[in-house]
Amino acid sequence: GTPMGKQGCFSCCQANCGGSTYFQYIANCICGSGPCATACRTEYCVSPGTFSSTACYTCLTTAMNGACGTTVNAACKADPTCSAYLTCSGPSNCP
Repeated sequence: GTPMGKQGCFSCCQANCGGSTYFQYIANCICGSGPCATACRTEYCVSPGTFSSTACYTCLTTAMNGACGTTVNAACKADPTCSAYLTCSGPSNCP
């Protein structure tokens, strides 16, 4: 797929298959006392799923490649709404 097609697919999954639940699990891990509480305090931590700064994006990516990724994926797989989002936005559906 094209980058725009992939983004459209992700957006559809977010809107229709519980993407906000997944983003909230991420916020629960990276914000508060998490590793990105400062870098993402005015973006992702206020509105999960959104970021505008490179600092927040870099921190979020690093955290999700580490302990937060494990925590978030485990919580998400146990939640039917969140799990539906992972299936919807996975490589087989959003190539």
